[in-house]
Amino acid sequence: MVAKGREFDCDIAVVGSGPAGYVAAIRAAQLGADAVVIEKGPAGGVCTNAGCIPTKALLHTARLRLMLEQASESGLDVRGAAFDFSKTAAHRDAVVEKLRGGVESLLQANNVRLVRGQASFADPHTLKVKPAEGGDHSTLSASRIIIASGSRPAPLPGVEFDGDLVIDSSVAVGLNELPGSMLIVGGGYIGCEFAAAFAAMGVEVSVVEMLDRLLPLMDGDCSKEMMRRLKKMGVDVGVGVKLEELQPAAGGIEARLSGDKTIKADKALISVGRRPCTEGLALEAAGVELAGDGAIAVDGHMQTACEHIYAIGDVTGGIMLAHCGSHEGIVAAEHAAGTLSAAMDYRVVPACVFTIPEVATVGITEEKAQEDGLEVEVKKFPLRFLGKALIDGAGEGFVKMIAEARTGELLGVHIVAADASSLIGEAALALKLETTAAELADCIHAHPTMPESLMETAQGLTGRPVNWLG
Repeated sequence: MVAKGREFDCDIAVVGSGPAGYVAAIRAAQLGADAVVIEKGPAGGVCTNAGCIPTKALLHTARLRLMLEQASESGLDVRGAAFDFSKTAAHRDAVVEKLRGGVESLLQANNVRLVRGQASFADPHTLKVKPAEGGDHSTLSASRIIIASGSRPAPLPGVEFDGDLVIDSSVAVGLNELPGSMLIVGGGYIGCEFAAAFAAMGVEVSVVEMLDRLLPLMDGDCSKEMMRRLKKMGVDVGVGVKLEELQPAAGGIEARLSGDKTIKADKALISVGRRPCTEGLALEAAGVELAGDGAIAVDGHMQTACEHIYAIGDVTGGIMLAHCGSHEGIVAAEHAAGTLSAAMDYRVVPACVFTIPEVATVGITEEKAQEDGLEVEVKKFPLRFLGKALIDGAGEGFVKMIAEARTGELLGVHIVAADASSLIGEAALALKLETTAAELADCIHAHPTMPESLMETAQGLTGRPVNWLG
């Protein structure tokens, strides 16, 4: 792994310890490489410290609170149950701390060195490292380098974040006190998750989305159901609405929206996407190219234009999901180690929105199938026909499947359900294995369970539903 005529401090250096970076480093070490991770912040990256994990910890409490409110329908009277957000915040922080420590322990157990500091390129094989606590920088040379520097909340032109009245997701997830009201600008998956969490915990929430629907990149039926559910939770949702101006007003903010509408709230959360973090890396010193959106361009092996330098995770501007970044890390590490000729396959990457209920999707949407001129069969199974869903008080939602008309091969699965994030795993495996609707319909599922909904939907696609009219 050492380049001809030169010795290096390590075989593989990874910039960033998020779910892409630490996985890449561990996989490289498992393959016999001397691996080093350089991290300027807490181990675990945004996902562990200010993204996936703390957000879902808040949503766990939000979901429990809604379940308690509905408990009387099952004979449990829990009226008067106290809600203490300080304990919610403490639980969130404890989970984050435990998982952050877990990342550090995993790196150590796999003999991966963790170097604290800000990394930048000095030349294609050398990184300068400025210590996190200050002082003179050091250098680290590597035969292969993997960039996993992640992403940050995208700015909104004309709006300045002050960390108090106008905040981004990284601040919102770490709040120790709940505001009385909140305006969320952006109806993508991050905005919808925060809307569900805060609304369930008693915050007066408004959501505005510039496009004509929430979750604009997901299946249209999922978007409609999300709109309906958030409104049912008391969220004021406006789609096709643009933020014109945002100003401080009487201890909070006042937003002027298109259509001469105004909204006042204690805080505004700007959630309009994320942008790759490439600032300060001095990529020009390494000959690494950026795409038009500021992301690092890579091939199927996650190699950049400089073949010994790889980029993985959010910094590539692709599918900005932790599990996708982790798999990219495995692909990059295996290719960099020279042991396997791995390549990424993005066709069946599942995506989940941890709202109440959850939304999960894998494969193509019905709209995409129509756009591509594909001949498909589509079937949507309502959960109100599923015994387990009714038992759990979760009969709202559906499973939707899209199959190729001629062969029956499954092309897309879209779920709105309490356990959608768990159900989508079976769907992803089915698509990965090029399973047909008939094959899934013939797979015996335990009863009564939520995964039966996948079997029922597949039976509908084959024209032989038993427990519903199809």
